[in-house]
Amino acid sequence: METDFLDRRRSRAILIGASCFTDTALTPVPAAANSVDRLKDVLTDPALGGWPEERVAVFLDPRETGAFQATLYDLAETAEDGLLLYFVGHGMLSDMSELCLALSDTRADRAESTGLPYASIKKILASSPAAVKTVILDCCYSGQAIEALSSGSIADSTAVAGVTTLTAADLAAHVVPLEQQTAACTSFTHHLTELISRGRLNGGPALTLHDIYPALKARLKENGLPAPNWRTTDTAAMFPMARNAAGLPPEEATSRPVGESQALIIWRREGKTLYDVDGRPYGETGEGENVQLDADRKWWPIARSRFPTLRALVFVVDGQVNRVREIIGIDEDETREGNKLALDVSPPLTSAEMDERLPGLPVTLGATLPAVRGKLREYLAY
Repeated sequence: METDFLDRRRSRAILIGASCFTDTALTPVPAAANSVDRLKDVLTDPALGGWPEERVAVFLDPRETGAFQATLYDLAETAEDGLLLYFVGHGMLSDMSELCLALSDTRADRAESTGLPYASIKKILASSPAAVKTVILDCCYSGQAIEALSSGSIADSTAVAGVTTLTAADLAAHVVPLEQQTAACTSFTHHLTELISRGRLNGGPALTLHDIYPALKARLKENGLPAPNWRTTDTAAMFPMARNAAGLPPEEATSRPVGESQALIIWRREGKTLYDVDGRPYGETGEGENVQLDADRKWWPIARSRFPTLRALVFVVDGQVNRVREIIGIDEDETREGNKLALDVSPPLTSAEMDERLPGLPVTLGATLPAVRGKLREYLAY
């Protein structure tokens, strides 16, 4: 890909789906097969992932744990630039509460010895010479797994140095009922691939997991689905998943003239929570990030003609810059009629993230920015 720092010809994607099982204690997951097919289509689409077909290995309903692990080792060793490993199916716990991925012939009562322990995946990742590694786990869990994982997260247990691990849920992942799975993907993979296909407005030419994760988390939350999680080290989160279908051309992304980007400055008072006609809170809620995120991102009266250059929301509380959120896109599913937009936005950015993702924004966290009497908001061009 022209816009990547990874050469797909020197990289390797491994897609694993487990949809049917010899052990009747494990529920079939036809959506897992559909999810593997959908992700492969996105990765090999020349306009999106750009992966050569021969660099994407697909395993549907693999068996025989030992032989399969050997195959994974061999493939991982062929990755020099990037390694992407994706699994969709059942996640289970061993007797020692360690994550195991169910294969087609896994026994529910012998998960560790007949499944694919994540400890083995860690060794496979460590053996690969790839410079950047990413693991995506879209797992459904049994009741036993839900109970055992209640005190921790799968992302914590799968952390590996130099790797980004993205998980569908800490507890139970979601899939539509069995009778609806003929053509459906799992819920997590559906939203992940939709976001990759749509791209990120105002972004650069490449779409990384760093770009995708905030929007994915917001979208899953708003659809009443389990929250995803991730852990990342070094620069692994910059793994370029695909070309950014909604991004700017390379020359515009790297050299945008002064004044062609805008931020919306919003002045507020500490502890002043207001409510709209539907009872939705806005303002400074004081109720934690999840509530505040929802209050910050809905329903802004922003003309669509202005949106292509709008990159950030800057919240000034009692005269000081309190937080800055990057605008990732418009949530069309929730946007009301007229010019009120529901936005997909990032969590509050750190100073380093602001420098990286909003270069040129003349605002710093904690800076004094007093309001003019009667002014609640204004646009800042930079």
